[in-house]
Amino acid sequence: MTETILRSSDQRDFLVSIGEQQPSTWQWAPGIDFVYRRDSVGWGLALMIERQAQRPNLFSDTLKRRFEDVESYDGYYICLDNQQRFVVWHELGRDYRREDTLHGLLSEFLTLTGFKH
Repeated sequence: MTETILRSSDQRDFLVSIGEQQPSTWQWAPGIDFVYRRDSVGWGLALMIERQAQRPNLFSDTLKRRFEDVESYDGYYICLDNQQRFVVWHELGRDYRREDTLHGLLSEFLTLTGFKH
């Protein structure tokens, strides 16, 4: 069975999809997407960075930030997938589906990966 994932046109559309528990993706920048979908462990939000959009030291710098501030980044998981995409994932329980909370979470993803200071 193949899952249908909507392509959101902008951040607002993406946040609405999350509120409706509709799997969707939103391109934040070329090669960098936020993806909301249900995985084997539940609903989650991922920041996926294609290989061509990865800057040098992305993995090590992100891990360093993650473990220097363990409390702030609790629940964030970092990996490379089988297509060499850099992935940061966070479970999205009910409390995270409020718009203001989601804005904060998107910002944390970008700060953790060094795209926002």
